[in-house]
Amino acid sequence: MGRDDRLDLIRGYAMAVIALTHLNVIFDNLGMQQRQLPVPGDFSFTSAAELFFLLSGYMVGMVYVGRGNVVAKTLSRAGEIYRINLAAFAVALAIAWLGGSELAAATDADYTLAAPLRGIVEFLLMRQHPYLLGVLQVYVLFMLLTPLAAALLQRSTYLLALLSLALYIAVQLSPHWNFYGGGPHDTPRAWNFNPFAWQLPYCIGMIAGTARWHVSLLNWIGARSWRAWGLLGIAIGFTVLHRLDVRDLIDIPFTDKASLGVTRLVNTAILLGALAALLVICRGYLGWWPFRLLSMLGRQTLYCYAASIVITYAVGWAWLSSGRAYSVYFLSAAALMIVLLAVAYGRERLTKRPPQRAIAGT
Repeated sequence: MGRDDRLDLIRGYAMAVIALTHLNVIFDNLGMQQRQLPVPGDFSFTSAAELFFLLSGYMVGMVYVGRGNVVAKTLSRAGEIYRINLAAFAVALAIAWLGGSELAAATDADYTLAAPLRGIVEFLLMRQHPYLLGVLQVYVLFMLLTPLAAALLQRSTYLLALLSLALYIAVQLSPHWNFYGGGPHDTPRAWNFNPFAWQLPYCIGMIAGTARWHVSLLNWIGARSWRAWGLLGIAIGFTVLHRLDVRDLIDIPFTDKASLGVTRLVNTAILLGALAALLVICRGYLGWWPFRLLSMLGRQTLYCYAASIVITYAVGWAWLSSGRAYSVYFLSAAALMIVLLAVAYGRERLTKRPPQRAIAGT
């Protein structure tokens, strides 16, 4: 069964949102006061990160589970992710050094630049990371543990689900239960994405991916037009709750990011449903070039994410060098997306993926 590009459209959306969100954060860290481009995370309890972990597990379930050589394939993938993150670390560190002390402090690169041997060794051991370089450390760990999860899944779907849920609940009860590491200036020093919590969407994704649940979901939504609009209405309702929470009119609990609070999980499920609804509503237009570009981005997320790290550091340096010109922020956002699309296109050419005239599965 061929690859369904509707999944890549959602992954491409998540990649674009993550890149633009990180761009806003680095400009915040550098002291930007002007209004920034809005991103979905400004109107939601969830960022695109939760969706990305879920979809990553989903693709692992589709591609690796039950197909033999799981250990060799996942070890190879873990090594690839580790090497790419290391390359991004080296380039980002060089940019932070060239950009000066303010950029280095805003990106936590100052810790490594102050004591290079210590910082590099700790990064290699995944015990610290500058800004943006911690996500792929979690992915390396998850890929190393995927053979175990796959073995449990093949033995019993419920066994993997219950063990994953038990770990997640344990973290909610004891949020301090985490690995040492994270940002070098964080207090306490712990992974920003607690692996004991964030494994839940990854494992749920694996379970769903083995059965290709997205096909059933999209067919169910498409069978009745009101279902798509109903899912969009629920998403809008959750957005209203978020805005009321931001304005301190109500207090929504369980929104912690590091331990992946329950509210964030629920919001992720609602977001996924809304995106699936949009795919159904727009199914007659998914062959248009904007959707093809987004799908291409979704097929090359690893390389695009690594490139986004480097570009984010570079545009931060450019903004400081320009005297903090507001126009440079907008040029940076445009440059970021252009470079990511160029990276995705280059990877497509290297892997010789044939161009597609329409989205598979529609």
